[in-house]
Amino acid sequence: AFQVTCTPGIPYDVDLDPGLNPDPMFRNMIGPSGNPPLQYQLYVASDHVIPWGMEGPGPGGMSEQGVGSGSADNFVVYGEIPSQAGPFGGGAAGGSGGTYTDTVTITVTF
Repeated sequence: AFQVTCTPGIPYDVDLDPGLNPDPMFRNMIGPSGNPPLQYQLYVASDHVIPWGMEGPGPGGMSEQGVGSGSADNFVVYGEIPSQAGPFGGGAAGGSGGTYTDTVTITVTF
């Protein structure tokens, strides 16, 4: 979750970029050397239907809009790691546990 505070009455857009390691369908976390990436996605709602951002490479997502109130507006980011062959799903891709990371940048345009 994060907060945006903007001048009252000023409209703004909030977007999350695809991260450092996107592919055509998912964001990817990179883990220990030699392991395949761990696919994941970030969504605007808990139903996991509409992904945040990803307007560049990947499926069309969306930004969130707001109008400044002078107080902090709260935004929640919902994540999902789909079932996959790889680090935690087994299968041909192999892999092992460990720390997997990615960096996603939040951009506020007003």
